[in-house]
Amino acid sequence: MCLPAYGRVDDGRVSDTRHLHEDGHLAAMQNIKPRVNRNAGDTARSGGGLSRRDFAVGSVIALAAGLLPGRAHANVPTPYDWNASPPTDSRDSFIAWMIANRGEDPDFLGQHFDRFQQLVVHHDLWDFRDERAFLLTPREEFVTKQNMPVAYEWHHLDIGFGVTITGPHTVARMTNTLDVQQGDKLLEIGTGSGYQSAYLSNLTPNVWSVEIHPRFGGPHPRRL
Repeated sequence: MCLPAYGRVDDGRVSDTRHLHEDGHLAAMQNIKPRVNRNAGDTARSGGGLSRRDFAVGSVIALAAGLLPGRAHANVPTPYDWNASPPTDSRDSFIAWMIANRGEDPDFLGQHFDRFQQLVVHHDLWDFRDERAFLLTPREEFVTKQNMPVAYEWHHLDIGFGVTITGPHTVARMTNTLDVQQGDKLLEIGTGSGYQSAYLSNLTPNVWSVEIHPRFGGPHPRRL
């Protein structure tokens, strides 16, 4: 079964050989036996062993189990509240609320609010819950140091190794279109900067993300 990136998993199953468990880890189903492919190109030189497909599946499962972090608590002034949302009536009130409740850097909050208004004007955000998710996700935390001054520009930004963080308009429209409901189970293929994972976590607490590149499997889970 193929799942699109950021696809919803309503029944908790992520493939025919893996399950999502309540503790947030991916695990293999029991009694999975390696398949021996008799084609020379798909077997070890010894003439037997795991096929490339089975090896890839097993590698992803093992990697996911090792990379997915446990629950962590950010250093914020107040505990996270699913019913709390920053005001959007003015730039100043948004900045004041975010400083008081989320402890975020005021140098970026003005840019954050300005981009939010552009997303609404261009109809890239149209749902209250998705507006809240965007406003509660600090994009500057997921870009490179040199790109922090332009974190809220409309375009994508390089994060190294030929990988980019998608522009805010694309992320907003894509995520809003998913119509994520609180309690939905989401699997993201390719964590990258971690921004999309953080964004989704403000829509539902059940988010899993898999990344195969060691550069992105290291520092970004700590940001999340």
